[in-house]
Amino acid sequence: RHRRKTKMATPLNVDQLKTVLRGGVRTNLFRVDIAIPGGVDTFGLDSNLIGVLTKAAQIPQATLGSIEVPFRGTRYKMPGDRTFEPWTMTVLNDPEMRIRSMFENWSNAMKGFASNAANTDPSELYGAVEIYQLNQQGEAIPSQGSTTTSPWKLNSCWPSDISAIDLSYDDENTLSQFTVTWQYQYWIHEISTDRAGTALNNQG
Repeated sequence: RHRRKTKMATPLNVDQLKTVLRGGVRTNLFRVDIAIPGGVDTFGLDSNLIGVLTKAAQIPQATLGSIEVPFRGTRYKMPGDRTFEPWTMTVLNDPEMRIRSMFENWSNAMKGFASNAANTDPSELYGAVEIYQLNQQGEAIPSQGSTTTSPWKLNSCWPSDISAIDLSYDDENTLSQFTVTWQYQYWIHEISTDRAGTALNNQG
């Protein structure tokens, strides 16, 4: 006979939660870094400025499709195709609107606003985006079991949509901002996905 294990009582106070949560992860503590390809005019923009003025972003979604095979009144489900949804960030305008101008120039280089022609092979204008979750000391949360940070990396990406900026005499106590929607080939997170991606500083 097997002895039945005695079940321990579930704690009802908050001490266990406090021990495990340890302050938690805050959604307002993050940083976004962008590798801008060489064919894009940055207008003297300090790339660190984007990280400071990005006011909203997301950790990217993971989507794996499902194939359903009917079988005798039930359905067998198996993994299907992986898809990567567009990724969006919200940016506060800097006083000279250089960030906005950089994104417009990036879009123009890929397909001219007036000429309708690309300045170069569009594949040479792909960049990369890294999203870092920060802890409450402002440091990027490291990979499990190491001191190396592990951002979410969007590889071979480009801005597909730069939103309008609404202007109105009626607006008060409002800062100018806009959103940028990105297309990309795939994303990786090195502690939880494969390592096929290219490092940020090697993106072209």
